[in-house]
Amino acid sequence: MNEYLFALGRDPGLSLAEIASYFQTFSMNYKLKWHDNKVAVFDLGEFNPVKMIKRLGGTMKIAELTKDYNYYGTKKKIFFSVGGIDCDASDLIDELKIVFRKDKLKATLRNPKKGDDQLMPSRASNVDVEFILFNNKTYRVVAVFNPKEYKSRDENRPVFEPLAVISLRLAKILINLSQAKVEVLDPFCGTGTILQEAMVMGLSAAGVDKEISSAETNLKWLGEKYSNKWKLIKGDSTKLSSLVENVEAVATEPYMGPYWKTIPTAEEAQEIAKRLTKLYFEFLSELKKVLKGKAAIIFPRFRSTSGRVAMDIDAIIKNAGFKIYQPVKGVSMPIPYYEPDSKLERFIYILEPL
Repeated sequence: MNEYLFALGRDPGLSLAEIASYFQTFSMNYKLKWHDNKVAVFDLGEFNPVKMIKRLGGTMKIAELTKDYNYYGTKKKIFFSVGGIDCDASDLIDELKIVFRKDKLKATLRNPKKGDDQLMPSRASNVDVEFILFNNKTYRVVAVFNPKEYKSRDENRPVFEPLAVISLRLAKILINLSQAKVEVLDPFCGTGTILQEAMVMGLSAAGVDKEISSAETNLKWLGEKYSNKWKLIKGDSTKLSSLVENVEAVATEPYMGPYWKTIPTAEEAQEIAKRLTKLYFEFLSELKKVLKGKAAIIFPRFRSTSGRVAMDIDAIIKNAGFKIYQPVKGVSMPIPYYEPDSKLERFIYILEPL
């Protein structure tokens, strides 16, 4: 096994849970050695880091522990980058320069501007090799997240409703948390964001919603480049067992209530929570009948003028016949996913049938 460093995204707990879920999905041999709010370090068996980072939504970079700096083949001129995580990497830079001179290599240091986050993917886009110093160990970057690919796929789709859809990044994370190997179902598919990312990941995608025309438009557009392994079912997910026979995994953000331009009153928030309690319970009760594996689901909590208002989520989950699944120690469920000033606060759960 080799040692690898994963640069975590802006939600480190969520990123770590996604990575562990990926390892479990593909029965990979792994051991978590260290993690904090920036990185996670694993011992891993053989795997393809480039393929993995394309599937992940919450990892910025993957780097392999190394003692050999010669990764430039027959090149005579390279650009390189060096960064230290909570440390000064100047000694490593000096050491590399000595190695490069010995190899008669013209090497130019290309580091980001002072103050830039050296774990972000942008700094790796214009170098031939990048090294990261962490805990007195040197890691070579072997895979980098590509934000430009996300942006193009997000902004160019035919139907885009920024106030009504989750991000492509979160869609991909939810799919990985569900541990889908072959297929994934989104029972509240909306414009098809989760289904789109499932197709990009090579999965069969199925969606259910009361209105499917927007999702159909987007999936046909995406299918021209990626895959046509998708289907849409017009219907009500509180009657899910009458619409699908069985499904391997589920990734979804159900209806979360109306979009609030201002913070609602406690009475308004309580009324929405009451309605959603019924929706979530009926949906999960139906899901229990058809789900073979795990479900990654978002639950809401509301800010009101008199404080926060939430459903009794634990009771809903238990009464519908599910239990909470925790993919990695140190990251408890649910995982919060919201900004401090959010009117709607999201909580991500991984569920499996009792």
